Amino acid sequence: MEYSTNHPNQRVNWRVDEFCHAHGIGRTFFYDEVKKGEIKPIKIGRRTLVPAIEAKAWQDRKAEASQ
Repeated sequence: MEYSTNHPNQRVNWRVDEFCHAHGIGRTFFYDEVKKGEIKPIKIGRRTLVPAIEAKAWQDRKAEASQ
């Protein structure tokens, strides 16, 4: 599935708490994944965001690793 910003309801970025809640993980696990380079967030000012395309890539990598 390819992400596009054309649809008004299409998520572009996830805040950390939203990402964790939506993916069923805790903040500690999230930051462990960041430290390992598994999740590549971006910083905008003081906010840490996960681009939707990076969220999808992370999901795909985890799904591939679990097979």
